[in-house]
Amino acid sequence: LGSSMMPFYPTKGIVAWSCGLILLTFSGAPTLSNLIGLGTLFIWTRHPQSTKKQILALSFVLLSTVLVSYEFNLWKWRLIPASKLTQEWKQLFELLVWYLWPAWPLATWTIWRWRGHWSKQIWSQHLVLPIFLFSITLLASLLTENADRTLLLVLPSLAALAAFALPTFSRAAAALVDWFTLLFFSTGGIVIWVVWISLETGIPEQPALNVYKLIPGFVHHFNLIAFSIALISTGLWVKLIQWRVGRHPAAIWKSMVLPASGAIVCWILLMTLWLPFLDRALSYKLWAEEFTEFVGATECVYVFKLDRNQIAGLAYHGNIKFIPFDITSKKCKWLLVKDSAINKFTELNKKNHWVFKQYFQKPGDRKDLLQIYQIKSEITHD
Repeated sequence: LGSSMMPFYPTKGIVAWSCGLILLTFSGAPTLSNLIGLGTLFIWTRHPQSTKKQILALSFVLLSTVLVSYEFNLWKWRLIPASKLTQEWKQLFELLVWYLWPAWPLATWTIWRWRGHWSKQIWSQHLVLPIFLFSITLLASLLTENADRTLLLVLPSLAALAAFALPTFSRAAAALVDWFTLLFFSTGGIVIWVVWISLETGIPEQPALNVYKLIPGFVHHFNLIAFSIALISTGLWVKLIQWRVGRHPAAIWKSMVLPASGAIVCWILLMTLWLPFLDRALSYKLWAEEFTEFVGATECVYVFKLDRNQIAGLAYHGNIKFIPFDITSKKCKWLLVKDSAINKFTELNKKNHWVFKQYFQKPGDRKDLLQIYQIKSEITHD
């Protein structure tokens, strides 16, 4: 945001750029922060509107983040081994294809359609800035753990690059995109409203039955604030459609309005009308309550191959202390094992120190399955 604002609002752009750099540094990514800062600073020096004072101010902020990183010992590498990267290249490729869809085909089209700028106006910010940011953040996501989370940093720059593809479409292609977007997001909004109305009134009956079947124990309550926000956003979507199909002067951003606004409206509807049962289905609260009721009061629980989100969710809602599994230690009496890692655990448990008690499935998610074990000496004592 800061980099893109500088040609139009230099002071605000510098402030936004500086805040982004500082916050990213203190969030635990000083290397990524300084690489992005150095690259965007260099791009801005090539811009005809840049001044020496602006470049000095940006350089001072960049130098400050470097010194602060050293002072607070923030330089900590979290790169994965090269061997692991080569082993998982196929999985990473598949992740990129679906995670960045449909932005990456549009971004590719943008680079092709605006190819003339590379020979005449190589430092055109609408191309070089998002491409640089995309390259750096993509590299960071591939070389660190949890690529799916780090890929969130890739999306803004790729979306900005993809947006410049829409104005280059022919009139027929632009109309096709508009109609597809209109039907897709309008249908999504209608589905969200129908399910909510079914929960509220019981008409139609089947959507509400499906929700109660998938999320046992869920009780629906009317929320006036959420309903009002959803109603207003839906009304704005209808007005936007009327504006788009009306005869208004052409603008370069006109074809981007429906895709961007449609996504926002559907997200607002999901976060208002569907939030209560989505929260119950995805939250770890109910799952943690079931687990603590089963194991009772316990000092700690061992975990084997659990995901970090599982450990964090269960620990927070269940107020449980989780410790990585150690076959030589008998400090904890209970053990949670990820179902997909049961073969590895069986090899470690050859002497049968741990006895299987039951499966532990997250409500509303059949894939989130764990196994509960109890130490054998504790069972004998009981």
